[in-house]
Amino acid sequence: MILLNDAERNYRQNILGKNIEKARKKCGFSRKEIAHRLNMTETAFGAYERGIREPSISKLVEIAKILEVPVEELITVSSNIVENNLAMYRYNRAVTMVVAAAFSPSIGYDGKIELYLPPENDERRNKITFDNQQKFVDAIESMERTALYFNITFLEAFKNNFTDKISPTP
Repeated sequence: MILLNDAERNYRQNILGKNIEKARKKCGFSRKEIAHRLNMTETAFGAYERGIREPSISKLVEIAKILEVPVEELITVSSNIVENNLAMYRYNRAVTMVVAAAFSPSIGYDGKIELYLPPENDERRNKITFDNQQKFVDAIESMERTALYFNITFLEAFKNNFTDKISPTP
């Protein structure tokens, strides 16, 4: 038996719900129509789509038959969902790393990310700007690998790689 924590269970139920809803809409059925064919209330069926409840295996097989899709299609995570979640995880991890290294990240309306480095002896803060979230994540992950390889701190790796791109703040 596989035990899932609450976050994993909620994620799985949410994916299943989105897939059921997508297949239902593709077939042109309303929630009420599917619920009636499953001999359940519209509210109960809606709970499946919203990820609040998870159908039993037998109910899932019934749903798949009504929607004329294989069960696998209902339970499979699409690659864009995985990619989006992975990108968000990588971004959050990168932000956590720079905050832990005493940087102050700032995101502009234009999507550019500015990192304000910890003040040096002259008490002036320096900054570096990244054009977008992906460039920021790539740079932070590269600095992490550099720090691990050379057994130096993340901040040292960052400064060694970006000295030419750091600009003083007014």
